[in-house]
Amino acid sequence: MNGVAAGCQWALGIVFLTAVAGKARDFPGFRASLSSMAPGMAGWAVPVVVAEMFTALSLLIPATSRWGFAAAVALSAGFAVVVLRALAGGHHEPCPCFGVSARPLGRRHVVRNGLLTALALAGLAAGDPAGPGAEVWPVAVLAGGCAAVLLIFFDDLVELFLPVSRSV
Repeated sequence: MNGVAAGCQWALGIVFLTAVAGKARDFPGFRASLSSMAPGMAGWAVPVVVAEMFTALSLLIPATSRWGFAAAVALSAGFAVVVLRALAGGHHEPCPCFGVSARPLGRRHVVRNGLLTALALAGLAAGDPAGPGAEVWPVAVLAGGCAAVLLIFFDDLVELFLPVSRSV
């Protein structure tokens, strides 16, 4: 029984499915945001969405979850690098990571991708999630779902702790 791997599997699967749905809702906006982050990135829009869908489906199918964890590590770490490069280049356009967003690209996106990478590495290190018994599944699904919600709404949570601007 491996509840840790199963929890990581559910959390990452939900996060990547949500990311795919958000990008599909406004694909032209996602493509434009990639183009504004770095010249030539617009061509990566379709491969990114396909890779995220592959990752989500691989994670949610127990027999392929190890591939899903490995893909999640690669994607999340890659996204962190892309965001760091965009920030270093002075780009702060909104990130449509999970759909339409008005919040500018920032360090919080690097942190979130770091957390996703760590979660994927934890799932990979924990072993095969295919074996949890019936008593572990409800806890793993609940914990994974809660972690997914926290990661999906990470921007909103960070906003709660930022200083309030006094300008009108």
